[in-house]
Parts: sequence; structure tokens; C-alpha cells
Amino acid sequence: MWRCLDIWYGLTARGRAGCVALLMAMLSLLLWWGLVQPVSRERASLEQQQAAAQAQLAARWRALLALKPSAPAFVASKTPFSPLAFSEPGLRLIQWRPSLRGGEMTLDAAWERIPAVFSHLAECHMRAPAFSVTAKEGGLHFLLQVEDDEQE
Repeated sequence: MWRCLDIWYGLTARGRAGCVALLMAMLSLLLWWGLVQPVSRERASLEQQQAAAQAQLAARWRALLALKPSAPAFVASKTPFSPLAFSEPGLRLIQWRPSLRGGEMTLDAAWERIPAVFSHLAECHMRAPAFSVTAKEGGLHFLLQVEDDEQE
């Protein structure tokens, strides 16, 4: 051990600084190897898992697309629109003012019947860009503007 100290003290200041720098570089390399290598292995493992998951997803998409019918199962038929179709129990047509693209409809309605009006309009390929519902004695006053959904 005394011999190592004699060698150390026998070095110049520049030689000692070089040895310390070399020792620090080796310690840094050892620390890097210990910290970075496990992360690199984990990253490689995750990349393999991702590739396997992508292959599995692609296989599932191919299987799903094979189940898709080539032709539509049904063709939606257009029910012709008629304001007279809105005279049902709980719903009564008061006034109809036709216009170029649709018209304005005034109805007396029970609250439960209002959602059915929109469903019926959708079946007839009509839309309601504006409507208002006001309370009146014994029910609701429902003012509705309708337009043909296919004309733009």
C-alpha cells in the first residue's frame, strides 16, 4: 500500500489530474451502463409488445371487415311528408303555411308527443331548423319550421 502512495505522490499535478479524470470517466461509464442498459432493454421489450399488438389489431380488423356485408341490408324508403299526418291523439295540426323549401307548422300537443314529431320528421327526411314551445291552457302550443333535408 505504501508503494501505491509513493507512486501517487511521485506523479506531477498534471499526472494526478489525468488519473482522477480517467477514474471519473470510468465511474461515469459504469454508472451509465448500470442505469441506461435496463431502460434500453425495457424499451426494446415494449417495442416488441407494441409490434405484436399492432399485428393482432390488424388481424382483428381484417376479420371484422370480412364480416361486413358487401351490399346494404336494407334501403331506407322515403316516407312522403304530409302535415296532415300530425293529427293524432295528443297532437293536433292547427295551421300549415307552406313555403318553397318546407313550411311553418303550428300544433297543439301534449308534452309526451313532441319527441315523436321530430322522429316523424326524420323519417320523412325533413328537418326542423327552428321551433318554439309555449304553454297554453290544457297543453302546449308548438310552432315548428320544417325544411326538406335533401335540398341544400
